[in-house]
Amino acid sequence: MLMEAAPTGAKNDEFNILYTMYKDLPVGAALVNGDMAVMSSNKRMCGYFSGGESGIDGLSVCQILSCSPDIDKCENCKVKNAVCQNINGNAMTDSFVIKLCTGKWFKINGIPVEYGGKSFAVLFFYDITEQQLNENSLRKKLTLDRHTNALNKCALLEYLGTALADKRRKPLTLCMADFDDFKNINDTCGHLEGDRVLAVFSEIVRKSIRADDIFGRFGGEEFIFIFTDTKITQSVEIIKRIQQELCEYFIKKLPMPVTFSAGAVYAGADGKFSSNDLISSADRLLYKAKHEGKNRVEIS
Repeated sequence: MLMEAAPTGAKNDEFNILYTMYKDLPVGAALVNGDMAVMSSNKRMCGYFSGGESGIDGLSVCQILSCSPDIDKCENCKVKNAVCQNINGNAMTDSFVIKLCTGKWFKINGIPVEYGGKSFAVLFFYDITEQQLNENSLRKKLTLDRHTNALNKCALLEYLGTALADKRRKPLTLCMADFDDFKNINDTCGHLEGDRVLAVFSEIVRKSIRADDIFGRFGGEEFIFIFTDTKITQSVEIIKRIQQELCEYFIKKLPMPVTFSAGAVYAGADGKFSSNDLISSADRLLYKAKHEGKNRVEIS
């Protein structure tokens, strides 16, 4: 530690702030020099990053945060910028949030301190992991359909609009799917069985599409797939595999076949498309598939 106890007769406020941070503050605090080295830290700070009350003094902030040791390459590092700002004598006006590779989230702010004729930054770390996880969980609930865990309509349209507006976007295929004669399943087997059909369908979809592909519930028994950087023929192959697996799953479980029809449209990277145009086109193809025999995929 830089100081184990406050010297008798300490006169300046900056030193008193420095000394106070060694006590049992409810937040982590660290005195950092211009080389990003931790000169001193309080108990809470050591608990955050070493599991005890000692062990981080003398290390660089990069080391304790498990960042790159080459600080010259961290031009956009918020922590480095905060230290530089404080050492130049400017107090931070806004705090910022970082997420560590350990899964921990911290809100950080800082103040400048002069000690022994040298300038330092005092950084304060607030552990907001629980709060952040709760917010992420709530955000997830607001974007997912409760019965199928697919994206809900609002989140789906937001993603599609953002993807189409990206000037560097990759080509995509949008596919709209709708269950055939779903009312018959509900009327014959009950709505709980109908919900189970949708849940099984969603599980099959999630294991059939790639991580970058998007799947959402558009409404009722209508769903939308967005296949990124994929030819329309490849997208149709995926849809047909899902159709086959869904049908086979329920063939001996329900007294009627479980099928869906679909329409797919392709949006090249060099064209301008709107969400409404793509969805309307896919919808027309979907109903063409239903009209021509159901359990089919029609493409533009």
